[in-house]
Amino acid sequence: YLTPLRKFDDKPYFADGSPYLLMTFPSVNLLNNNLKEKGVDLEVEETRFRPNLMVSGDFGGFAEDKWSFIKIGDVVFRNVKPCTRCIFTTVDPKTGEKDPRGQPLKVLREFRSTEDAEEKKAYGTSPMFGINLGKEVGGRIKVGQTVQIRKSEV
Repeated sequence: YLTPLRKFDDKPYFADGSPYLLMTFPSVNLLNNNLKEKGVDLEVEETRFRPNLMVSGDFGGFAEDKWSFIKIGDVVFRNVKPCTRCIFTTVDPKTGEKDPRGQPLKVLREFRSTEDAEEKKAYGTSPMFGINLGKEVGGRIKVGQTVQIRKSEV
């Protein structure tokens, strides 16, 4: 129920959840808007979250949560599960310094933590930001290629 598209070989040797992490610029922008609305003097960039794949487009923040399959060039990825975020998101990648207020994790917990009982058992209070992907069809991808998506039916 929590990870219906996960396959046995999706877990890599040296990563937490999956070999690929996709995020979108609209989601980063939405987080920054939430930080600003909460009066937090911090603007984050995608590098803080260490994604492999960043997608831009004309869609709302967190639209990627509902993407079942993502095709870039000839490569097809599966949405394995939402990416749960940890304390490392509070470290500025440029300075290596940890935010003393616990941001942006604190604000993410306010609007990106699950309310679902089963997800709460699995993920606790970790907020979700980005999606972990598994590879369905391999190949090469390049910056600037068109991204095609299939949304989940749920």
